[in-house]
Amino acid sequence: MAYIESFFYYWLFVVLGLAVVIMITFFMIELYELIRKLLKKSVPTFGIKGVIKIIAPIYIVAFMVLFVNKGYDYLYKDRPYKEAKSYALAGEVIFIYKKALLLFVYPDNPLFKPLQSAHNMILNKIDAHIPKEDGEREIWHYKFHSFDYARTMFAPVSKADKKINRRFTNPNASMDKAILPLIKDIYTTTKALHDKPIKDKEFDRFDRYLAIASMAPYYGMYYKYQATLEYERSKGIIYQYKLVWKNPKLKKELFEFIKILDDVRAQWDRDRELSEAFEKRPNTKVAFYWGTLEGLAWMTTMQTRIDHIYPCTSPLFLKEVKYYKEFVHWAYMTPNSSYKTLPKRRRKTYDFLLENSPGFYYRAKYVCEIPFEYMTKHERSLDPKYREKLMRGNEEYEGIKIIREMQKELKKQGENHGR
Repeated sequence: MAYIESFFYYWLFVVLGLAVVIMITFFMIELYELIRKLLKKSVPTFGIKGVIKIIAPIYIVAFMVLFVNKGYDYLYKDRPYKEAKSYALAGEVIFIYKKALLLFVYPDNPLFKPLQSAHNMILNKIDAHIPKEDGEREIWHYKFHSFDYARTMFAPVSKADKKINRRFTNPNASMDKAILPLIKDIYTTTKALHDKPIKDKEFDRFDRYLAIASMAPYYGMYYKYQATLEYERSKGIIYQYKLVWKNPKLKKELFEFIKILDDVRAQWDRDRELSEAFEKRPNTKVAFYWGTLEGLAWMTTMQTRIDHIYPCTSPLFLKEVKYYKEFVHWAYMTPNSSYKTLPKRRRKTYDFLLENSPGFYYRAKYVCEIPFEYMTKHERSLDPKYREKLMRGNEEYEGIKIIREMQKELKKQGENHGR
C-alpha cells in the first residue's frame, strides 16, 4: 500500500509542479508581449500551446529519470525501511522545487509554506515506518526541513543586524520568535544524528556526518538567540550573551555541540572515503569550519570576560586556533584544494567571514604569541611598521585588557613561587 500511495504522491507533485511552471510561462509571455506593445515594437507571437509542447515532455522525462535513479537507490538496493524510502522518493520532487526556489528567496518566505506542508506530510509517513531509536529519521528531517536553512549557510538575523549591514547575513532573512523553534530543532536533529544508531550503513557512514557539518553554522549562532529576544539592548551584547553563558542547560548544550563537531572531524580522519566526500563538497567543509570557529570564538570570549579563564592555555581557545589553522591550510595553502573550485563571489564571502576576526587573530598571534604561517589579507596589505602599530592598538579592547591583567597576575604568581 505504501508503494502505491508514494507512487501517487510522486506523480501528483510532478503534475502540480508542471502546472505552476506552465502558469509562470504564460504570465511571462503575456508580460513580454505587453512590454513590446508599449514600446511600439513588433511582437513575435509565442503560442502557449507550442511552449507547452516543448516544456511538458522535457519536464516529464526529467522526473521519470529521477524516479528510476532514486527508485533504484532507495528501493532496489538492499537497504532497510523500504516503505519509508518509497515516501522519501515522493519527497524528492518537493526537495527539487525548494532548491530551485532557494535561488530567489529565503526559507521563511510565504512561498515556502505549501512546499514545507507537503514535506511535513511526507515526513509523517516516513516516521511511521522507521523506529524512533533509528537515526535515519533525522536524516530525512534534515533533508526535508533543516536543509533549507543549512544550505544557505546564513543565519536568520535581527532587524538590528540588518541596520548595520552585516555583509555575511542574508538580507532576505528574518529573525523573530517563529525562528527560535527552528534553531532548537536543528540542535536536536544534530544531537540525534550523532547519538542514535543508523541501520542503513550508507547513511551511517556518510550522510550522518555530512548533515551535521552542514548544520554547524547554527551552532555558531545558537547561543545568540536561544536565551531571549527580550533583553535590554541598552545593556549591550555581552549582557545578552551572559543570559546564555550563565544558563547551565544552554551552556551544557554548547559544550555538547563542540564534542559532536570534534567527533565529526575525527571521523573524517579515520575514514578516507568520508574525507574524500567532504573534499567533494567544499561548501559543507566550509560550513563545518565556519560554524565551529564562530561558536568557539564566542565561547572563548565568554570564558575570558565572565569566567576569567586565561585564553592562552584554555583548551577551547587552543582548539579554535587549531581549527583556524586547519581551515587556512586547506583553503589557501593546499594546491589542489576544492575550496579553490568555489565561485569567486562565494569565496570572498567565506574569506570575509573567516578572516574578519581581528580579536581572535590578535589574541592568538600578538598576545599568546602563537606562530602563524599565514598572514591575513588585511595584514599583508599594510606597511610592516604601520601594521605593528595598528595591531598593538587592539590593546585598548576590553577583552585584551582582561587578558593582560591575567598575564600580570600569572607573572606575579610565578615570581612569588620562585621565592
